[in-house]
Parts: sequence; C-alpha cells; structure tokens
Amino acid sequence: EILAVKYPEVKELQILVDMRHVGKMKGTYLEQELDDANRFHPYFDPSGTTTGRLSSDFQQLPRPGDECKRKIRRCVCVEIREMFIRDEGDECLAVGDYSQIENRLTARLSGEKWLEEAFDRDGFDQHSETATALGVERDIGKRVNHSSNYLAGARKLAGVIGCTLAQARLFMDRYAARYPRITAKRNEWIATVKKQGWISNPFGRRMYFHVGRDGMIDGPAVVAFMPQ
Repeated sequence: EILAVKYPEVKELQILVDMRHVGKMKGTYLEQELDDANRFHPYFDPSGTTTGRLSSDFQQLPRPGDECKRKIRRCVCVEIREMFIRDEGDECLAVGDYSQIENRLTARLSGEKWLEEAFDRDGFDQHSETATALGVERDIGKRVNHSSNYLAGARKLAGVIGCTLAQARLFMDRYAARYPRITAKRNEWIATVKKQGWISNPFGRRMYFHVGRDGMIDGPAVVAFMPQ
C-alpha cells in the first residue's frame, strides 16, 4: 500500500492492493453460510480475546469512501452495508463508531490534560495536531499516532511511513516533546510489566507477559491501551 502511493505510475502495485481488498471482501463477507431464510448471522464474543475487544467472524464494516479513493471498480462495499437489515417487529439495528477512542482514553489515563480538554472541542483531530507538531501531512501524523499507541520502535515506524531511520527517530522525539505525559506513562507501564510480569487495566483485567533475561517483553503490545 505504501509503495502504491509512492509510485502511482507502477500500475501493478495498485492492482495488488485492489486484489487484497477484493479478497478480503470475498473471504469475510461473501462466503458466509446462509440459513433457510437466506440470511447469514455473524457472531460477536467479547470474552474470548486477550484485548477485550469484540471478537467476531466479521471485521469492521467496509467504508465505501475509502474504496472510492482506491478507485476499485464495481466494488460491493456499498451493497454489503445494505445487506445488514433488522428482523420484523420492534427490533432495531444499531451501528456506531467512536472517534479516536484510543487516543481519548490514553490522554485521560496519562494525565495529558490539555489533550483531554482539546477532545471536548468540536472538530478537534489529534492526527492533524500530531502532523502539525511533526511538520508533516495528516496521514503521516495518523500513522505516527498509531505506531506510538502500539509501542512501535523507530525501525518499525520507518517501515510504516516509508522514511529513513533517522527521520523516524526525529518524529518520535517530536512526538515525545508534544505529548510528554503520554510518553512517560507508557514508559511507566513498560517498567511495571518488566518488574512484575503482568499489568492490569483500570477495571482489574490482567494481562501476563514473559520477560526475558535481556529485559525484552514477549507478548502482545496491548500494554499501550490500558482500558483493554
């Protein structure tokens, strides 16, 4: 995907991106078993995941806007969303999405007060805020935010946004300067894991990690999102 954006003249790269998308639509939504009423029924299970998120045989509903930007012809994204209907009677179908929920919670838990208050303003966008602090476009700011959320190192960040290792380290330094409390709190969480081998979120949910002799943590990087 990064190469397809960086080299738009290489049509084969965009074709690979399109094929991946079409394969995802086909495997996730179009190969479901139907019942006698010609309907399929996805399941949701919040108890069987390490993060506490909803576990489902369905991924997030596709957003047609994203696919339009990729110029995928005859994509079924719109039709797939229309396939979700309620049963007869007084039942209803609710669809919801949180706005930058991980960033909001991280700001609250870390005590980054100015950021927490900023989210109360209509139209505030942390991805744009980060981009401004780094002197880059919003898309890069968003990728840096997500990389920080998942505790990615400089080398991983460089691969995600397609920059040099030196640039990635510079972005991480600028991020730390803009969000010092978030950076400090994440370092505190990591230190806690290394010391006791586990960490708990504000609601008591624990996650255990294996800490090697070299101090490296072996386990999912969800220590970044304490509410999970």
